[in-house]
Amino acid sequence: MSKFSKSIIAAFVVWSIAVMPLAVSAAEPKPVIDVTYVNVNGDVKGFMQLIAKGRAIGKKLRPDGNVKLSVYMASKAGAFSGTVVVVVEHPSHSAWAEAQQVVGASPEWRTLMGEFGAKGYKMVSSGLSVEIARFE
Repeated sequence: MSKFSKSIIAAFVVWSIAVMPLAVSAAEPKPVIDVTYVNVNGDVKGFMQLIAKGRAIGKKLRPDGNVKLSVYMASKAGAFSGTVVVVVEHPSHSAWAEAQQVVGASPEWRTLMGEFGAKGYKMVSSGLSVEIARFE
């Protein structure tokens, strides 16, 4: 087999592993994660109580919402160590947008957001990411 043929085969393998799955599934909804970093001033227990309250409100507002919630503690993050990381995964961008409209219109949810502020919890950073690949 010539060097040229090997290069073409290698290029095809890379394309079929990396590019083709993305192209084939481009029309399928991709999970979206909403990540928020919060300085809780060491009050993890109090913060988690409000998270539980928020989860209950969210389930009441969107009982059929397929949302996954995870809470992490940044431990190897330099000056941000100890920051709490809240990750909410939605099945698609449209599901995320719908959730924003529903909870944003809720007086109960707005009151809860005020409780986070009253406790002195401060958002450090927030971002929205769309999945482009998943490896298991």
